[in-house]
Amino acid sequence: MNYQVLFYRSHPIDLSASVLLLLMMLFPLTSHSQSPAVKGFPAEVREIRYLSSGDQSQQPALFYQPSTDKSKKRPLLVALHTWSGNYKQAGGSTFARWCIDQGWIFIHPNFRGPNWTPEALGSDLAVAESDVAIAEAQLGQAKVAMYITEIRAPFNGIVTERMRNIGERLSVADEVIRLVDPDSIEVVARSPLNTVNFVKEGDVLKLHNDYRDGEGSVRTIVPFGNPQSHMFEVRLNVDPEVWTVGESVRLAMPSANTKEVLAVPRDALVLRREGTFLVRINSDGTAEQVNVMTGLGAGSEIEVIGDLRPGDRVVIRGAERLQDGMTVNIGELAGVAGPESQTLQ
Repeated sequence: MNYQVLFYRSHPIDLSASVLLLLMMLFPLTSHSQSPAVKGFPAEVREIRYLSSGDQSQQPALFYQPSTDKSKKRPLLVALHTWSGNYKQAGGSTFARWCIDQGWIFIHPNFRGPNWTPEALGSDLAVAESDVAIAEAQLGQAKVAMYITEIRAPFNGIVTERMRNIGERLSVADEVIRLVDPDSIEVVARSPLNTVNFVKEGDVLKLHNDYRDGEGSVRTIVPFGNPQSHMFEVRLNVDPEVWTVGESVRLAMPSANTKEVLAVPRDALVLRREGTFLVRINSDGTAEQVNVMTGLGAGSEIEVIGDLRPGDRVVIRGAERLQDGMTVNIGELAGVAGPESQTLQ
């Protein structure tokens, strides 16, 4: 790497001045631990420590990096203390303030302290520490560059589509891949606006297609209708073991407030010109026609209003062939369980 180097030397006995080495390079914020503000320096400057490659010791330095847009390329100013000073020499605060005002990065290494020890007198250790500081800056910049070019998904999933190829240039918000989480599936449906007041989050709704039936829990309602279609959006969580990503389904939306009703299978109704009835099997085994009126319906069930009570047994197949008072025997239908297993003989 090529550097633009500028040297300034002050009078040897002027301890408030510093010899400056200006390096035009990139210096990203490193992971060194930071201490409280340093006395005599701007509050933004912190003391850090880095590992010396010469003797594996921890060496101190003062450091500042602009807090905004750390990925932006910025110049680095490396301040060198005078021969008899160290990294906390007061003169360095002037250059630290200038870097803060200009948006530059500032570092003031200790370079083994005042130059009255063998380690500090331009020794190989002092030079090595300068090399380490620069190398760590380059490594940190490389890590920043890698971090900002990596795309991290917010969840685990399967890549189903690649929209860009390796080597292409990208801009912010460009679509790169399509990622699907097979363990978290939702149904996005659009429903007429006249149903928006009869559904809320957490409701369980029925859905089906040509292959299966199921249900989903309402996760989100978007209560804003499209002025052209007069539809609004509702999203439901569904069982990923039942449904597959990309399937089309039909959703049953309520069109009125829910209420408890007495309901029977639709097949139990017998429709005649003079009215609607169903056949109830009394406790003595006789058939009885009961006139009813129908109300709300949901799927295969429909509300009936008439002389019926919960728990009554009704005929759901062949009721039109039964007359009042006919005696029937109730048996079990082989291979079928539950209430539908009963058959008339």
